[in-house]
Amino acid sequence: MAKPGTQPAGSVSDAWHFGDSEVMAKELAELVKTGKKTTTSGLLWEFEAKRWKIPKRGDRVLITYWDGSPACIIRMVEVAVRPF
Repeated sequence: MAKPGTQPAGSVSDAWHFGDSEVMAKELAELVKTGKKTTTSGLLWEFEAKRWKIPKRGDRVLITYWDGSPACIIRMVEVAVRPF
């Protein structure tokens, strides 16, 4: 059993899709799967306002298509908060 606040190896910490439409979600998921998309970004204020979990290094995230079906799992290798 994992310690409280930790995850077992290989577990998924979150799930989401990229983009704001079905077409974009599919296109971006496919770019991730082929290795052409390897980075992403978001706005800290949006994470805070929507009470979303802020990713951290080592997190595994299920990337989905627009309908919620799984596309792939990614692992965060670097996370940084920087001024815009």
